[in-house]
Amino acid sequence: MKDSSKTKQELIEELSDLKKKIKKLDKLESKFKQSGAALLVSEENYRRLFETMAQGVVYQAADGKIISANPAAERILGLSLDQMQGKTSLDPGWKSIREDGSELTGKEHPAMVALRTGKPVERFIMGVHNPKNDAHTWIYVSATPLYKPGENVPFQVYATFDDITERKKAELALQAKNEEYEALNEELRSSVEELQAAAEELQAQNEELQQQEVALRESEEKYR
Repeated sequence: MKDSSKTKQELIEELSDLKKKIKKLDKLESKFKQSGAALLVSEENYRRLFETMAQGVVYQAADGKIISANPAAERILGLSLDQMQGKTSLDPGWKSIREDGSELTGKEHPAMVALRTGKPVERFIMGVHNPKNDAHTWIYVSATPLYKPGENVPFQVYATFDDITERKKAELALQAKNEEYEALNEELRSSVEELQAAAEELQAQNEELQQQEVALRESEEKYR
């Protein structure tokens, strides 16, 4: 009877332990569900932000191939996601240029520099060819390399950029106006210098004439 009673006690204790474990599992499951729900909300918020933000965003793999882009990037670059996927910065179709109009090679694109150096590139201005309007779109780019935990080589890079074409056009128009005014000022300076030279020459001629008149009068008075 004693052994039988002990066995029952052990069963009661095991049942009690089991209930405690089930209670802990229930708590863990509740936390997991809450975390999962929060993660889903977070992912949904990120997706909504990614799709609605005014800035263009492009993700590229370690080999430079584009793997993702948001609608703003499609609009700014004049290319659909299907047209961009698999495309790299080395593609000559970008026809990239610097601010001074010189060529910007694919290796010099901010995303490729960030992948190569492992460091972010910020506030880089460049022009890329937009096939929709057959003109260059000017963009203000920042690129950030991404790392997997424990690794020191980027596995991806993402670039964010703003369309500054209208601002660039205004700057170029202002520059052209300044150059026009500078040319006009130079022309005016030249004209003023020519007038000053002509005035000095006339003054010299006038002084010479006056000297001749004085000499003539003196000569006339001498022969009277």
